[in-house]
Amino acid sequence: MKLTTRLQQEMKEMSALATRDTTVENREFWRNEMGKALTEIRQIYDDKLEAIRGEMNAYYNAKVRSSRRPCSSTIVVAATAASVQY
Repeated sequence: MKLTTRLQQEMKEMSALATRDTTVENREFWRNEMGKALTEIRQIYDDKLEAIRGEMNAYYNAKVRSSRRPCSSTIVVAATAASVQY
């Protein structure tokens, strides 16, 4: 085979490689990248949600504890009501 013919053949092969359809490979790459991004976003969301849930539980528990303690106004009202005669 002549040198020019061989070079032309190699050029055709390289041209075919350069222009081949990479759509499937690109889709797979972006699918993987999007999957990784979604996993990371989901983890950040779950972490923040857990932090908020902890804060809300602490707030709720504090409110429940404070509502179980009699406050001074409740004692005064009860004493006043007891002193009133019907």
